[in-house]
Amino acid sequence: MFMRITLVVLIVSITPLYAIRPGQTKKYRVWEGNTDRHYTSKNGLRAFTIWVGDDQTVVEAQWHEEVRGGYKWVLRGKARISGKHRRFSRTVYLRSRENFRLTVKGIRSSRGKRKICYYWIRCVDNPSPGVSMYNSKNLQDLRTWFKAGPYQYWYWGGCATWVMANPLDKQIFLFDGYVSKATIGGVRNFDYVKVERKRVARLVNLLRHFIGRGYKVESILTSHKHGDHLGDIPYILGGIKATTDSDFMRTGIALTGKAQKAKVSIVMSYDASFDPYYGKSGYDSNYLKPTRNDISMPTFHDRYTNAYNPRFSQINGQRFSVGTAYRFGKVMIRSYIWDHGNIADGGPGSRGGLRTLAYRITRVDGQKAASVFFTSGFCEDISFVSTLLLKFISCHHIILAWNGHEQTAQAAKVVNLLDHSPVKYNYIFANHTDNNSNPGGMTDERDEVIDMFGMLIEKGIIASDHGTITSRIKWLGQNRQVRLGAFSNRVGVD
Repeated sequence: MFMRITLVVLIVSITPLYAIRPGQTKKYRVWEGNTDRHYTSKNGLRAFTIWVGDDQTVVEAQWHEEVRGGYKWVLRGKARISGKHRRFSRTVYLRSRENFRLTVKGIRSSRGKRKICYYWIRCVDNPSPGVSMYNSKNLQDLRTWFKAGPYQYWYWGGCATWVMANPLDKQIFLFDGYVSKATIGGVRNFDYVKVERKRVARLVNLLRHFIGRGYKVESILTSHKHGDHLGDIPYILGGIKATTDSDFMRTGIALTGKAQKAKVSIVMSYDASFDPYYGKSGYDSNYLKPTRNDISMPTFHDRYTNAYNPRFSQINGQRFSVGTAYRFGKVMIRSYIWDHGNIADGGPGSRGGLRTLAYRITRVDGQKAASVFFTSGFCEDISFVSTLLLKFISCHHIILAWNGHEQTAQAAKVVNLLDHSPVKYNYIFANHTDNNSNPGGMTDERDEVIDMFGMLIEKGIIASDHGTITSRIKWLGQNRQVRLGAFSNRVGVD
C-alpha cells in the first residue's frame, strides 16, 4: 500500500506590506512592550506623523530610512511620545528604490485599556505645491559637464572620477581614475570585461582630444587607496602616453587625438601609494603604473600645534585641517584630510581611519577665480568629524561624496559657501555614484543629490522650506543661491 504525499509550496512575498500610504491617517494599537512596524511606499519625500490620544499613553517611535537597496537601515530620528495630541513628525528624502519605516513600541497604556497603547499615524507626501523634486529648475540635469567659472569645466567620468578642463591656461586635471566599473573582488583584482574596458578607452580618448588641442594633463589627484578610485589609473596614464593608435585595451577602439610627452604629476595619500592591487596588467601594453618616485604625498597641518605633521601622523584624535598646496601655473589645488573611517589602512599611527584626500581648486591671480571643493571619499568616522570645529574651507561649488551617512553631512559644516562674483549660483553635486563596487549600487544621480539635500536640511546646514528645493536658501545661516547638479550621462556613455 502506497501513501501519496502531496507537497504544497507556499510562495511568500518578502515585499513589505505598506501599512500606511501617503494621504492616509490610521489608528493603531500595540501591547505594552511590543513593537509595530509601518512602511511607506517608495519615491519622493515622506513624512510620518505620530501622536497619542490621551495623557496616559506613552509610545516610543523610531524613524528609519532604507539605504543601498536594503543593504542597511539608517536611524533618522526617535522620540518618546506622551500626552494628548502630542505629535512628532519626521521627513525623509527617499531614493526611488528605497523605503521609510516607522517603528512604534508600546511603553505605557491608558487606564482600563488592558495594557494596549492606542496611537495614530498620518503619512503625507511633502513637497510644496508646484514643486517637482525631479524637474525643478533648481535641480538641473547637466548631462556630462558643468561650468564652474571661465577656467573650470568639470566633466563627470563615472563613479568618483572627474575631468577638470581649464580653457584659459590649456590645462587638464583628473580627479581619481576609475570609470570602468569593473567588479571588484575580495582583493580588488579588477577582472575587466570588454564593455568595462571600453569606458576606459573613451575617457583616454577624451583626454587625448584635449591634448591634441594644445592642453596638458597636469596632474592626476587621487583620494585614497580603494580600487574604485585608483583602479584604472595605470591604463589612463598609459593611454595618455601611447604613441601608436593601436587597439586600446583590446576593445576595438583605436586611440585618437595626441599623446603627451610631458610628465603627469600624481598626488596620492601615503597609504594609497602602497596599494598593490589597483589595475590589472595584461589587456594592453600601455599599462603604466606610476612609481613611488612619481608620486607626491601631502603633509597636513595640525591647528593645535601650528606645525606640519609627517605623513605617518594619525588622523583620529587629531585636529587636522589644511595640507600641502600644489600650484600648476595659475591654478592652486589645496589638499585636505577627509577621513573615510570605514577601513583600517594599516599604516603607522593609524587607529582605523583611512587617510582620504579632499581638494580645493581655484585660480590664484584673482581674475574670475571661482573655486570648487571636491571630495570623493565618504566622511564616515564620527571621531574625526567631531574635530572639524571651524569653517575653514571657502568655495563657490561643492562636489561632495555622498553615501547617506549622517557624518558625511555633518562634515559639510566646514564649508563656507561663497556668494559673490564670478558665479550666480552655487552648485552642489553628489559624488561617488554610478558605482558597481558598492553593495546595492548607487545609480541615480538625481536621487543621490536630493537625498544629500534632505540630509543637509536635517543636520541644520541648509535652512529652507522643509521638503522643497528652492534657489534661495540659507547655508549655515547665510543667504545663498543654490542649484543641485545631477548628470544623466558619463563621459563616454555606453
